[in-house]
Amino acid sequence: MGMQDGVRANGGDGRIVASAPGKVILFGEHFVVYGSSAILCAIDRRVHVGAAKSDGIRITSEMGTLECESFSRDAADVDPVLRPLYHIAKEACRMAGRSEGITLDVESEIPPGAGLGSSSACCVAGAAAALRVLGRHPGHNEGAVMRMAAEAERTAFPNASGADTAASALGGMITYDRKSGWAAIRRQSGGPGFGLVVSDSGIRHNTESVVGMVSGFRDSHPEEFEELSRMESGLVSDVTKLLVSGAPPDDAAGTASALGRWASLNQSYLSRIGVSNAKLDEMIGEMDGFTHGSKITGAGGGGCAIAFTDPDGMAGAAANLASRGHDCFAAGIDYSGCTTS
Repeated sequence: MGMQDGVRANGGDGRIVASAPGKVILFGEHFVVYGSSAILCAIDRRVHVGAAKSDGIRITSEMGTLECESFSRDAADVDPVLRPLYHIAKEACRMAGRSEGITLDVESEIPPGAGLGSSSACCVAGAAAALRVLGRHPGHNEGAVMRMAAEAERTAFPNASGADTAASALGGMITYDRKSGWAAIRRQSGGPGFGLVVSDSGIRHNTESVVGMVSGFRDSHPEEFEELSRMESGLVSDVTKLLVSGAPPDDAAGTASALGRWASLNQSYLSRIGVSNAKLDEMIGEMDGFTHGSKITGAGGGGCAIAFTDPDGMAGAAANLASRGHDCFAAGIDYSGCTTS
């Protein structure tokens, strides 16, 4: 698990292409803001960023294009969609002592605004490509890439914790809490013991507004929220122990069924704090019919839901859901993290 090296020259211009996976939050969203832990998992959908030296600055993606002759523009004046990559380009050139520029071009397999970590993956891949093409990324320098990626993401999302960028850079599964930061989940033996299906509601959400709504619920229902947070902390602790040991406590049915039941329980907490809606509830109800259990992943109010299946059952479950009109896919765990090629 971790970043892997390799270099690909394109047309002799020394172009580097880096890629990084998206992510889902398995458990703990929202409650992590108030002291609980969260569990994140990198998935096998990626963002690819190519980098090459150039005379000016050019950033291209399906979300827009930015061209300028120098780094004189303040990052705050750049469109928020492209601001993180502009920060990466500017900072990488500064670190390399380069007065010219750099070109960054983005191709993404992850839908934006769906809660699957497209922004974080873009920042991780962009930082890795820019640092490497400018000679500032020797070997497996995960720390430099993760720092630059987290700083870049905060230019557009000031409250970003860095957990998403850590999951994308490292791959696999991690835990995160605001006090201790992230830590890799390392299983004692065997595979993950479960499969995932991701289903997109098609509703794009504003994370900050949903977080603000949860804060309002906490202010108006302090005792209930405290109890929900306590139960969520216990649930995440149990899940973490299961993921590390690979054997559910007092449960002969297996890892996937235990995770599915915990997902359904976690969903009830998320519904209570108001981050679900009729579309998500309907989608989750159908997912529960073909899986061990499902829940919102990420902020809620839209975006995606995830469902737990047996390791060899995710493709069949995804096909069943797709036949009923769901925009969904089977998601493998990405253990490679950020790569350059």
